[in-house]
Amino acid sequence: SRATAYKGPVNFHLACASLAWFGKEREFLNEFSYNASQTDLRGTADNYSNFTYAGIRLNAHWVGYGLVEFFRTADNDVHTYPFKMMKAALGVRYEFNHLVAVKAQLEHVTEHHAHLHDGRIEHWHVTRTPALKLQLAYGF
Repeated sequence: SRATAYKGPVNFHLACASLAWFGKEREFLNEFSYNASQTDLRGTADNYSNFTYAGIRLNAHWVGYGLVEFFRTADNDVHTYPFKMMKAALGVRYEFNHLVAVKAQLEHVTEHHAHLHDGRIEHWHVTRTPALKLQLAYGF
């Protein structure tokens, strides 16, 4: 299979960064990750992910928020299949206290899955999924 076919050396680099600010009226969180795996067979594969969240406090218990998330694995990565994902969401959170909350989130997710033939991308399968998600959360 593709995940175990390559037996040579891999030069791997990883970089991650987070930025968070939670004030009395506004909230912001961004998490970014980048990794590069370099092989003799396929060169350098650049993979990225990013998550960005922004919220505004409506009153003592309610927070309205939006978020976007992006994930991409390179076409030439020897350890994973090519994949792309993008999510956008709007939601509200009701906080019972600083640890327990209920969330309602309307989101749309687009995914691109690569279909391979002889190790090459034959075509991309795209799924688009809208959803309403409800969650009882402990913590964030």
